[in-house]
Amino acid sequence: MDVHSDVGAVAAQNDEVPLNAIRAFVTVAREGSVARAATTLGTTQSSVSRYLSVLRDYLGAT
Repeated sequence: MDVHSDVGAVAAQNDEVPLNAIRAFVTVAREGSVARAATTLGTTQSSVSRYLSVLRDYLGAT
């Protein structure tokens, strides 16, 4: 499976803490922007945004 595909579905399926989403969140906080975090993580801005959405959903934040 592609690491970036259906990130939310995988997290929801197994009820595990979405570690890639936490990693993305920490990287955004450290780098100061989604764009720089994406570069640091070697992925796209949309993937980082999806990871942040997964984390938000996992935590039940709105």
